[in-house]
Amino acid sequence: PPENQKPEETPQPPDTVKKGDRITKGKGIYKVASVKSNTVQYIKPSEKGLKNVEIPSAVKIGGKSYKVTAIAENAFKNDKIVQKAVIGKNVRTIGKMAFYGCKNLAKITVKTTSLTLKNVGKQAFAKGRKKITITVPKEKQKAYQTVFKKRGMEESGKVIGK
Repeated sequence: PPENQKPEETPQPPDTVKKGDRITKGKGIYKVASVKSNTVQYIKPSEKGLKNVEIPSAVKIGGKSYKVTAIAENAFKNDKIVQKAVIGKNVRTIGKMAFYGCKNLAKITVKTTSLTLKNVGKQAFAKGRKKITITVPKEKQKAYQTVFKKRGMEESGKVIGK
C-alpha cells in the first residue's frame, strides 16, 4: 500500500468482527474488546439454568482465536442455579458484582494469575454462598485470599492453592 495508507484501512470482508460486537459461542455471550489484540469480554451465559459455567481462556470467532480477558459487570448477578465456575487463564479483570448473589455457587476454579484488587470489581463475590471454595494457582493463594475477601467473599469461604 502507498506510504500514507495504513494497512488497517483496507476494505474488510463483511464477516469481519468489529469492536463491540456481541457473539454467542458455546455456552457464553462475548463482546469483542479489541480486534487488534484479539480479545473478548465474557458478558453472560448464553442459556439459562446452567449449573456449571466455564469462562474459557479463548474462543474461536470466524476462524480466529480471541483471548477471553474479562468477565463483565453483573455477568452472573443473582444467578440462583450456577454451582460451579471455571475462570480461564487469560482473564485479567472481573467486573463489579460479576458473581453477586450467586447463592448456590459453591466452587470456583481460578486459572489466571493476573487478578488484583484493582482489576476485580467491587462486590464481585458478595452475597454469595457462605461456604464457597475458590481454588487458585498455588503461588497466588495468599494474594487472592485478600482480593476475594475484599471483594465480598463470605468470611467462611475458603481459598485453596493448587
